[in-house]
Parts: sequence; C-alpha cells; structure tokens
Amino acid sequence: MRMHPKISDIYYGWYIVAALAITETVSFGILYYAFTVFITPMQADMGWTLAQITGAFSLALLVSGVITLPVGSWLDERGARGMMTLASVGATALLIAWAFVDSLWLFYVIWVGLGVTMAMLFYDPAFVVVANWFVKYRSRALAIVTLMAGFASTIFLPLTDYLVIQFGWRNAVLILAGVQGIITIPLHGFILRRRPSDLGLRPDGSESTLTEPVPDSEKEKNDNAGEDHVVRDAIRSPIFIWISIGFGCSMLASIGLRVHFIPLLIDAGFNSSRAAWLAGIIGIMQVVGRLLFAPIENRLSSRDTTMLIMVLTTVSFVFLLMSTSETMVWAFVVLFGAAVGASTLARPVIVSDMYDVKHFGRINSVMAFLLTLVITAAPIGAGILYEWSASYTPVLWVFLIFSGLSVIAIAQIPASKQKRTP
Repeated sequence: MRMHPKISDIYYGWYIVAALAITETVSFGILYYAFTVFITPMQADMGWTLAQITGAFSLALLVSGVITLPVGSWLDERGARGMMTLASVGATALLIAWAFVDSLWLFYVIWVGLGVTMAMLFYDPAFVVVANWFVKYRSRALAIVTLMAGFASTIFLPLTDYLVIQFGWRNAVLILAGVQGIITIPLHGFILRRRPSDLGLRPDGSESTLTEPVPDSEKEKNDNAGEDHVVRDAIRSPIFIWISIGFGCSMLASIGLRVHFIPLLIDAGFNSSRAAWLAGIIGIMQVVGRLLFAPIENRLSSRDTTMLIMVLTTVSFVFLLMSTSETMVWAFVVLFGAAVGASTLARPVIVSDMYDVKHFGRINSVMAFLLTLVITAAPIGAGILYEWSASYTPVLWVFLIFSGLSVIAIAQIPASKQKRTP
C-alpha cells in the first residue's frame, strides 16, 4: 500500500494551500511591498537619488521576468519544492547582505539576486502548484492563497515603518531577513509536494488506484515535441497577445504606483507612518476584491470580469490625480486596492480558461516574462519623470493612460471560456 502524509481526513492539497498562503504573504510583504518604505530613509542615509534607488527594484523585476522562463519549465518537469526552498534560503541571505550594503553597485547586485528569488517565490510558481493539485476547487484554492497574501502590504508596510523608526533601516532589514528565513524555508521544504499522484492521490482529493504507465524514450520524446508545438502555437495566438498587452499596461501602472505610493504621499504632506498605513489599507481592499472576484466571475466571462477590473483601476487613478483632499485619497485606496486584488486572480483564471492546464506552467511563465519586461520600466521610469518635473502629477497621468489602454486591449479577447464545475 502506498503511504502518503495525512492528518485526519483532510486532503493533503489543502495543507499545501495553507503553506503557500503563509509563504506568499511573507515573501511579498518583505521582498516586494516593504521596499517602498526604505526609499526615503535610504535617500537620507546614503545620499542616493530616487531614480538610483528605484532603479535597483526595476532591475530586480527585469531579472525576475527573465528567470520566469526556466522557472516555468522547471516547475512542469520537477515541481516547486526544491526550487522554492532554495529560493527562500537565497532571499534570506541576500536580505542580510542588503542590511550591510555600503555602495550603489553592491546594492544593485543584491537586487539582481533578489529578482531571481522573486521569480521562484511569488505567485506564478504557487499558481502552478495549485493548478496541479486542484481542478474542481482550483478557484477556491487560488482564492485562499491570494486572500491571505492580500494582507502582505497591510501587515508589512506598517511593521516595516515601525522597525525603521525604532531601529533604523539597516536593522529593520535584518529583522525582516530573520522573518523570511524562519517562516518560508521550513514550510517550503517540509510541506510542498510536486503532484497528487506522487502521494497516491488524484486532484481535489479522490484516491487514485491507477498506475501511470512509464513511456518509452521515443514516445516521451514525441510527447515533448507535441507539447512544445502546443505551447508555441499558444503564445503566437492573438488571445495570448491581447492578454499580455492588457495585463502589461495595467501592471505597469499599478506596480509603478505601489512602489512610489509612500514617497508620493510624503511629497503631498503626509507623514511616513500615515502614508504606510494608507498603503497598508490597499492590502485589505485587495482581500475584499478577491472575495468579490468569485461571485462576479461566476456571472461574467473571464474576459468581461477582467475588463471590469481594469475599468475600475482606471477610475481609481482619476480619483488620485484629481484629489484635493484626504477623502479622495481614501477613495483611491479603496477602489484601487479592490481592483488590483481581483486582478491577481483574473490572470491565472483567464489563462487557464483559454489553454490546457497541462501546459499552464510554460504558457504562464512566457506571459510572466513578457509582462515583467514591460513593468520593469515602471519604478525607475516614474522616478526619472518625477526628478525631471519635480512633481508626481505627470507620473499619475502616464499611469492613467496605460491603465486606460489595458481596458482597450482586454476588450479584443473573445468572451467565451471553458466551463468549470461550480
């Protein structure tokens, strides 16, 4: 009899979902969201410009995009356990190095390394794991992971601001490195598994009594060639191109805004703590947006749901651009947070609706690579535009334009989708 980890009668896939929900929250909170808190204190301490500091983060995004291609192939062939464990160790070590950085070139080298770990730790690998373990309950499993991770900014932005105020930015980075290592390394190393069949299970929890045949080398070669052909056709299709353009424009605007949001609020007269809390509220609204995603997506096609999300994102930029009071800033935070939160679910859902889940890892990794190439320009580009104009107003106009273009792109996608079991 084949043995597999089991606690009571709970399907093991749900333990993987719980582990990923925690590790995604920690990894996003520390490696992604916390960066914006460090911009102002590092400017004051190191004497670097806004563009120089945000340039390191842009470089990390670029590296992350390049690495997504081999990451996707690795995930399809070997699974996520070893890769995500190694990335957790690497991220912890690089954060420690950041705490002792004393030169700009070394700062950039560290963020190149962190860019590699981002590709191996963030949503795309987690989505592939969930897609392998769930079919009927895939949307529910994705929602659990992303709902929990939606609190990443809510938890880590105020926490990071508190640590910086109490201990200085270098000690704050050291503390966060400890949190990253203590939480993510054991969860990835001990909980993750490649696929249900490795434990004698089927997706969603039914017991497997089937023995999978081992293909001969020639058949395996032919199967791989056929799969490569399917992937090539998929990424050349108009649907893939329009999805990539739509999410690329939307993410360029939203990621650029998230990186610069605290400096933007400080520039507008908010103190750093209040700015951090407002940025954290975006995280709460992301959770709200993800809670609303399922009932909306059950009634609309994945295309129409995605388009609605991007319309709301565009409207939120209008609120921020035209804001003359803190009330308008709050309106932006609420609408933007909900839309961005729902958008996180929209991409894997629309991609999995349009393509075979068997090829999801590679197709999704190609898209993630293309998207990252586009959004890499957002943090440093916004920094350069701000320094040129001495104002965030032109920056917000650029974000608004790109957000509007995302709506137009998604409108070109057919509304039909695969039907999933409710």
